[in-house]
Amino acid sequence: MQITVYPVPGRLILQPEHNFRPVPPEGVTVSGYDPFYYSALRVGDLTKTPPESTPAPVVPPVDDGPDGPLSGLVDTPDDESL
Repeated sequence: MQITVYPVPGRLILQPEHNFRPVPPEGVTVSGYDPFYYSALRVGDLTKTPPESTPAPVVPPVDDGPDGPLSGLVDTPDDESL
């Protein structure tokens, strides 16, 4: 049984059978019975999910408004004719 594994972002996994080169972001196909890759999958260093199918988290923009919680953090003059 062959599986394709991908590195988890922020983790550097070295391939022992390829002179300890890092697992590339596009993944590698390995034996599903290999104890090294089985262990790396189990502890979360590798994943079977390709990176493009994992959506990046979307952070909504902050709309503070004139009376919002962040409005007092910046000193602005009351007279805008400066």
